[in-house]
Amino acid sequence: MCGFVLVTSLILGLVFTRQLRDGIASLSAQVGGGLTNGRPGGVVMTNQEERLVVKELLALNAAIDAFGGPHREKTLQKAKRLFEPLDDAKKRRAPRRPAAEASPPVADKNAPPLPTHPRFPTSGSPDTIFVSMASFRDEECGPTVEDLYKKALAPSKVYVGIAEQHDAKDVTCMKQLHECSLDTFCLSDNVRARKVPPKLAKGPTFGRWVTAMLYRGEAYFMMIDSHNRFVPQWDRVIMSMYRGVILNGQSAKPVISHYPLAYEEPAGMGTFNFGNPMSARLCKANWIPSLGYPKLEGVVLSKAPEPTLQPWAAAGFLFANASLLAEVPFDPHLDFLFDGEEILFSVRMWTHGWDMFSPNDNVLYHFYGRAEAKKIWSEVEAAVWAPEQRQSQRRVQYFLGAMAQGKRMVAHDTDDERVVREEDRYGLGRVRSLDAYWVFSGIDMSRRAFNKSWC
Repeated sequence: MCGFVLVTSLILGLVFTRQLRDGIASLSAQVGGGLTNGRPGGVVMTNQEERLVVKELLALNAAIDAFGGPHREKTLQKAKRLFEPLDDAKKRRAPRRPAAEASPPVADKNAPPLPTHPRFPTSGSPDTIFVSMASFRDEECGPTVEDLYKKALAPSKVYVGIAEQHDAKDVTCMKQLHECSLDTFCLSDNVRARKVPPKLAKGPTFGRWVTAMLYRGEAYFMMIDSHNRFVPQWDRVIMSMYRGVILNGQSAKPVISHYPLAYEEPAGMGTFNFGNPMSARLCKANWIPSLGYPKLEGVVLSKAPEPTLQPWAAAGFLFANASLLAEVPFDPHLDFLFDGEEILFSVRMWTHGWDMFSPNDNVLYHFYGRAEAKKIWSEVEAAVWAPEQRQSQRRVQYFLGAMAQGKRMVAHDTDDERVVREEDRYGLGRVRSLDAYWVFSGIDMSRRAFNKSWC
């Protein structure tokens, strides 16, 4: 009998606790549109107000866990009193988004908590963009950052993370960020840089992994190279395309990516044509016979009426909801990998449920060639990077199931720790299978053939 009473009490406690949490969520929604990352959404609070609310919410959750059902009404009343003072804060500050306007997606609420920084109190806003940029001794890095902010429609909502792999004598990526007065928006407040000595650099995948650590909760993620020029209001252009894909029902988790068109510095008094009627589409690929997997290829075509579905994504330009960083984190075990980075990341995204599209308009233009630019293999000896690169290629072959003469190039049950390390975190997703990807993309791995045209 005692056991029955104890079990019944526990069940009732759990039910009341669930109802209590639902009640608090309802109250927060009435005041500010719901809780987002621990903050009452829709209410722009001061730092002091925010700290007090978070402190009270933590105490409230502790009370729920400790008492549950017996204190349900009392705790709900405390929650109501907690949110009442925020009515004045909401009236004093920015109005909420009109109900008729579609709210943009925000970062995945189930993603692990990320570190915050007191100098970036607005980086979690629904409209913010985190721009990832890895620079290896690139003199174009600074001009790229300057042009990015100069051409943005809402520069204060753009945050840049840079893996600055520069020598002490190199021009810094921050050179173009000028000083400003206390009452003026400062670009330097929105730029975060991690300095890495060039001799410790390990190729592009390493740089992307470093920049991902500079993410601070922005709503959207954009990955670019460190040598570009932007179209006017580029942030409006890409957001319009991204939201269009969702509103048109093309995908709930789109990734917009391609190889951007080329930019060349205009000679004399000429001006570059940023309104090019053409755009590049990521719709072809070629086999790398020695590696057993394809390398992507961009094709210049007339602009399409809407973003075009494709099976691949490029590293030089990629835009998505920032939850991508948590769902498909950059793999730190692909040192010195060049060929293979993009096809593997494309497969990982697709198997995690993301859909890839070529943009139907140009967002930026890319400096290609750069014959005089410093390259990583000039800093690191081949005796060091070559074996590391080969190991990374084997990791790609393992995940993709690369074939040669009818057999896997790396056995599915290999015990090579360098190949399989942290496979659960950096391997393929479980939303869609690898076999389903090959059918979707039209790639025949055993015959090394393409059975579908995407152009």
